[in-house]
Amino acid sequence: MFSRFGRFFNVNSRELLNNTLEEALTSIQNKDKEKLKSLFAKNALNKIENLDDSIEELFSYYEGEYTSYDDWGAFHETGEIKYGNKITELRSTYDIVTDKGNYRATMKMISVDTNDSDNIGVWSIYIIKAENDDDLSCAYWGDLKYTPGINLDIKNAPDAHIDINNI
Repeated sequence: MFSRFGRFFNVNSRELLNNTLEEALTSIQNKDKEKLKSLFAKNALNKIENLDDSIEELFSYYEGEYTSYDDWGAFHETGEIKYGNKITELRSTYDIVTDKGNYRATMKMISVDTNDSDNIGVWSIYIIKAENDDDLSCAYWGDLKYTPGINLDIKNAPDAHIDINNI
């Protein structure tokens, strides 16, 4: 198993995750439920209860069009090879600026699964209004459970406050 942070990751993986965030944000802004759902892995969709309701809640919660985002350089990539099968998991944290407010988000996705391609895609998205987060000086990782689906207004777990400069 390998784990890489910041400057030690695969640039293409970071770009993939950031592009997926941009697709998700555009889907949210356009209130395009089907496009947003299409970003999720098929196996994740099977584990998520009431995704349509969660998407509607997200559409009400998130306001504005994003003007920028910052991934803190806190991109995280883990990979595992077992019995010849490779799995790569990507996670990142974001501060998002819209024309109507600021948000924080974290997202988890699987980018490679040579054994089960239905695992490839987004597994979880967490979004919180910046004003509702306790500590804006630390990256946002939510509750660190990466519960499949859309998770709104969940504060950082106490042990989520990682000083990325010491990784």
